[in-house]
Amino acid sequence: MAGPDGREAVIRVENLPAIGSDQTFQLWLVDEAGARSGGLFRFANTQGENYIVVPLDKPVSEYRAFGVSLEPAGGSPYADRPTGPRVFRVEVNA
Repeated sequence: MAGPDGREAVIRVENLPAIGSDQTFQLWLVDEAGARSGGLFRFANTQGENYIVVPLDKPVSEYRAFGVSLEPAGGSPYADRPTGPRVFRVEVNA
């Protein structure tokens, strides 16, 4: 769901995998140019309902998907792709 000002979207997630202290979730923003990091995050309780705030630098309709991967604590060493397994992917305007 995109916010009213178009500057962010929110993804509601439940039942994420438990992760170690040496891991983090990483958000990926995917558009026609490819993927780029949208930031790192952790949740105190991965089994409950959580929300990921997605920063938007253009209208949500210009994105193809948003994804989350499981990465080392500092995130993927690559700015344009994950190195860990995909946790989920949300298609935009699919």
